[in-house]
Amino acid sequence: MTDSKNKFERKAAISHGQLTVEAELLDIGFPVPRPGVMYVISLMRYKVLRVIRGRYPHQFILVGHHVPDLNSPQFQIGVLHRLDLTGRFPKHASILNKFDDEARDLGIFFCLSFDTITASYDNQ
Repeated sequence: MTDSKNKFERKAAISHGQLTVEAELLDIGFPVPRPGVMYVISLMRYKVLRVIRGRYPHQFILVGHHVPDLNSPQFQIGVLHRLDLTGRFPKHASILNKFDDEARDLGIFFCLSFDTITASYDNQ
């Protein structure tokens, strides 16, 4: 686990302020227990299909969600999400990062809100 204030904070050059993207869920990362004594956020890996707001130059993005239900249809591999993101994680959260090597280049983001979307991205 990595403290959110350490080396994987989002790089300021990627986006000044919030970022909104449409992306396909590729990997749900490690499952974590519900918040209790510890608040753990596991990062998920997405393929970026379109940047709606802000700037993000990479093909993939690493995102933490607040207590996602990994058994729900919303968090199945291949589902498309519109993600409203920030580089700031909740104050007392610890981050479980399956993607350490990628995080050094991509940075990490926290999802403020999301919607499941249906869209055609055949040219991606």
